[in-house]
Amino acid sequence: MGKNLCDCLQTTAHQHKRIMNNMLEPFGLTYAQYLVLKKLQAQEGMSAKELLIELDTDKATLSGIITRLEKANWLMRQKDAEDRRLMHIFLTDHAREKLPEVVTMESNCEDVLLFNFKNREIKNFKELFKKLIEAQEEALSTNNRFEERKS
Repeated sequence: MGKNLCDCLQTTAHQHKRIMNNMLEPFGLTYAQYLVLKKLQAQEGMSAKELLIELDTDKATLSGIITRLEKANWLMRQKDAEDRRLMHIFLTDHAREKLPEVVTMESNCEDVLLFNFKNREIKNFKELFKKLIEAQEEALSTNNRFEERKS
């Protein structure tokens, strides 16, 4: 293969995003917009700051996504009753109606990605990927693992 693990992960993430963008195009959505909608579907009323943390993105990017989704009638912002500076973000009725269909696209994407895998391989792959994610989370929380490997 010739690529190290980090290169493979980057390539996979990039191609996954492209596949999802193609699948979401009929809904007028990008993958980044879908991720915002998915977070709001799980927890409506989040603030932009909460979304920033959850999605690990920057303020300008998220602001643009929220503005475009609001213009396309996927979400709406409401001022907090106690703190008028704080905005809460909610799905619209349009979003609640369309999201189940949109979420199906993610399942279809998984089917496309794993088409050539056997059931046993899919199970093993998912288990290994979970371990990789756990290792990444641990590395991010301790940072000292990077220093240990250097010595």
